Amino acid sequence: MTSAEHSALSCPTERELRVPCYCEENVWRLAYRRLHNQREQSPPNHDNGIPHDDHSQIAMNHNMINNNNPNLHVVFISSEGRCCPMVGQLARSNPNEPCWWDYHVILLEILTTEEDDDNDNHHHDEGNNNQRDNNINPPCIVWDMDSHLSFPSPIRSYISKTFSFLQFIKHEYKGHYEPLFRVLPAQEYLNKFRSDRMHMYDESTDSWNAPPPSYDCILGDGASTDKNNHHDSLPSSNIDDFRWMTRSNTRTRMQMNEINPNGGRTIANRALSKSSIGDVLTLEELLKRFG
Repeated sequence: MTSAEHSALSCPTERELRVPCYCEENVWRLAYRRLHNQREQSPPNHDNGIPHDDHSQIAMNHNMINNNNPNLHVVFISSEGRCCPMVGQLARSNPNEPCWWDYHVILLEILTTEEDDDNDNHHHDEGNNNQRDNNINPPCIVWDMDSHLSFPSPIRSYISKTFSFLQFIKHEYKGHYEPLFRVLPAQEYLNKFRSDRMHMYDESTDSWNAPPPSYDCILGDGASTDKNNHHDSLPSSNIDDFRWMTRSNTRTRMQMNEINPNGGRTIANRALSKSSIGDVLTLEELLKRFG
């Protein structure tokens, strides 16, 4: 077991996995922890008096179960201008003041009940003759360790509050700041993500922009290095393949079949980017798929 994996499982609470300014690694360890069934049954966090949607309690319903890989998705958030305003972030002492992230990372979890699973098996046995309404998505929650909002939060509540500042941006500038979301299965992220943390290192001052985590660098496929803070010999990184995305007019928007979380099929637009990792979605597409 690597030190990153060990830290993910040994941390007292999921909230305490957070290392400021290293959201991509925070989510890697959170995903690893949840995929290895380290589920917590603690009440949602209500920080700084921000009103929360009562439906956030759904995340703690003991009837809910975690189906591991199919229900956990890592989501990178950025914009074509690499500058996306997000409200309620811990980086701002005033939760109503937007934080202008170049990128951010969260974890999505689709919740299903044992009754849903029994129904799915029953439908399968009958040759899918009695399908559920595929237009209704199962509940989905957002795990954002850098947010003042409840941890976790229902996805629609999280989206409406976190991206509320977009309404104040003039129409001609919205294309620069509107969020794009790169979505991929959590297990794929655990396997593929590599970071030498050099995007956080300032060579001009020979110092870190933010103190790096104490555990070793994450190299993908469960590997890590013990050369954590010696930048001359750090491993390669592929973080740019995850965090930067575009829907430029010079690229074609595709119509592709997406698998609906309920098992049906829907047609959704995918905004293409230079990286082939995951699906890049607009805010509206994200809510259509998970909301």
